[in-house]
Amino acid sequence: MAVCAPPGFETRRLLQSLAEPEAGEGGVSYFDRLDHLADPTCAAQAVMDMGHAARRIIVEDADLCDARWLGSALQRFARGAGAGQIFLGMSNPQGLSVLEEGLAQPIPIVGPAVLRLTRAEAARAFRKIARPANRTRILDLIGGWPHAAVRLSHWAAGAQTDAWGREDIDILRDCGIYDVVEHRVLPLLDDSQKQALAAASLVPCPDRELLHDEVRSDRVLASVAQVLSGLVDIEGRHYTINPALAACVREWSLLQDPAGHRHRVIALADRCSRNGRLTDAARLAGEAAMPERVRAYAEEHGALLIWVLCGFADLAALVKNASDEVIAASPDLRMMRCIVNLKSGRINLAEQELRDLSEDPRVANSMQREIEIVRVTLLVYGCALARRDDLEFLTELLSEQSSEPGWQTFLATLACVLNSQRARFDAAEANLREARLEGERAGSRYNLMFLHAHQATIDIARGKLVEARASLAKARKMWRDEFSTDQGVETVIAALGAKVEFETGRLTSARNSLRKSAQRMPEAEAWFDIYFAAYEPMTRIYVKDYGIARTIQLVEQERAKLEARGLGRIGNLLGAVMACLVGEARLGGNGVDVEPPLTDFSGLAASSWQERELFSLAAAHEMHRAGKTEEAIALLSAAREEAGRSGVVHSVSRMTQLLFALRHASGDREGALRELAELASLGIATGMRQTCADMLGGYLADYVEQLAAHPDADEAQLQFLRSVMNRDRTARASASELSRREMDVLRALATGGSDKELARELGISDHGVRFHLKGVFKKLGVHDRLSAVVRAQEKGWI
Repeated sequence: MAVCAPPGFETRRLLQSLAEPEAGEGGVSYFDRLDHLADPTCAAQAVMDMGHAARRIIVEDADLCDARWLGSALQRFARGAGAGQIFLGMSNPQGLSVLEEGLAQPIPIVGPAVLRLTRAEAARAFRKIARPANRTRILDLIGGWPHAAVRLSHWAAGAQTDAWGREDIDILRDCGIYDVVEHRVLPLLDDSQKQALAAASLVPCPDRELLHDEVRSDRVLASVAQVLSGLVDIEGRHYTINPALAACVREWSLLQDPAGHRHRVIALADRCSRNGRLTDAARLAGEAAMPERVRAYAEEHGALLIWVLCGFADLAALVKNASDEVIAASPDLRMMRCIVNLKSGRINLAEQELRDLSEDPRVANSMQREIEIVRVTLLVYGCALARRDDLEFLTELLSEQSSEPGWQTFLATLACVLNSQRARFDAAEANLREARLEGERAGSRYNLMFLHAHQATIDIARGKLVEARASLAKARKMWRDEFSTDQGVETVIAALGAKVEFETGRLTSARNSLRKSAQRMPEAEAWFDIYFAAYEPMTRIYVKDYGIARTIQLVEQERAKLEARGLGRIGNLLGAVMACLVGEARLGGNGVDVEPPLTDFSGLAASSWQERELFSLAAAHEMHRAGKTEEAIALLSAAREEAGRSGVVHSVSRMTQLLFALRHASGDREGALRELAELASLGIATGMRQTCADMLGGYLADYVEQLAAHPDADEAQLQFLRSVMNRDRTARASASELSRREMDVLRALATGGSDKELARELGISDHGVRFHLKGVFKKLGVHDRLSAVVRAQEKGWI
């Protein structure tokens, strides 16, 4: 049997372990490097003498043996069917071909696939070393290489805090891996193989097309994969190179031949551009200190097509790696910088860049269509009010005969967004179908992924939460498989996920999604639908966790950030959400003594269904507070009728909730019962239950009993309403519902401390603390310690 792997796969340790069971019995002959240097035939002679002495022969560094002698000895051993075992340790599998000549069967091999570390095995060595982010960084570097794990674990155990801020290659030098690569790995390769490996190490995921150059580096690298199997492997048309090895080889190449290294970098950057790998092309051009190359790549493809066909990451990389001087001289790069700003929430900067482009006579004529398209895109991302003719403009562009499907899918997507916001859902879905068709023609996986998110926004408006969740699952899978480094995509998907999870009462999932969406805004990518999807559940959960007064402070801070970035329209939307929450608290009799932010919503333009919904609700709350409840009911009834005609089931549900509460407050019990029956039907159809529980749960019981007493009572409606009541009852737990020990834990929790500290204070075990905390969380309807303390303080328990 051959134990065959590149240096660093601990073959020596394995061979030595094979010698241990027989040690002391005189049955093992072990040959190492010194033996081979003294006599290259010594191992072959031992094999020929097999049976007279040792029953097991272990040959370390078999590459150094006289291959002809050892091969002949193995043939004689095989013909004689001698008893015993022979283990050969070697780093180059190509040496086996000589040893196997004349053998009836090939020699079994234990290779890197068996010897490599799994990520879980490597992680165990770092379980108590360093912070999670640093552990992840080190595990990524190890990549299954056992020797790298040993060296890096020793380094990490003694590393000072500031050492983690160093470059990967500096860490690899410190721990000795660079020396292993330079003195033990690279000597296994000839010059052409070293050059091919150096070129492939410049990009994260090299493939055959990218390495297909005049010297056929792709074929040479295939031979490297044979020699260094386990460190360099072939998977289909792609090569994988161990990250630590790749970093060391890049450094070695730069130090050995700086001019040749720079030539390889530039040549590979050009091939990356031709193959559509613009992030790699831009990074390599920046590494070669040639930002003017970035301009060539940008102008070769065009700003908008790069965005549509390749994705935002490629576009952002081009801007990042071009100097300010190069960007200033290139209209395409200026347009890209505008897009980077708008996608990053810097709307003011994006608007200024676009104005500068449109006012530059050298640019405006040649890029008139691109400027108009980005202007409409800015309306979407900047959440400004669209002009009356914007949709007509997009329709006209779509009707043009264009040979570029990438343009068509982009324009159809913009039209979909604007139609969706205006509640023209049939037109929006027609736009989606066209965008999908053209996106598939263009091979634009990036845009196709976003189309699933746009479908989810339509489904949310129509109250189709099951369908919205399915669309998000498709988008999330594409993101993970193909664009996992694009945080903007994750933000969009998480925002929509937060909305769906909140509406259906999955608050833990909603909180997790908000951490990846609302808490990144407004710096992260978003457009009007996404801000609404994230901010509305965010504020409602804030009220649960911190109370109304603290939530108003947090919302005002967020509105100030939005205003500073040119997103005042979103600030108004957020103010309307807060006004609704204060109004709901007053209707629920919660003794709210705070004022919502002062905004005259009646004077604001409302071109989206979200604005029409929230501004109508906020205005109705204000009318009720002013004693004009009948006017509020009339306003909401008209608004609900309009929303119903447009198919905005989300708005119909929200308005029906408030109509029920207002009719209850005005003493119109029959009207309230009609609204409640309608609300239950909507809840069954949509699954929207959380806001019902938050707003109405406190005074549903009497109405449900009355509905149940009716001879034609709808059992499905009653079941839905009872589930709402149960959800609210959990949130309104009283002190008497907590056990004595749960109250003790809750009071101790308010003073702070870990589970161990709480356990010592209360005289119970750590497990007991966690058990009682779980009961407290469940009865209070919260999901963390801070929320439990805040809820208990609101109720006056502590």
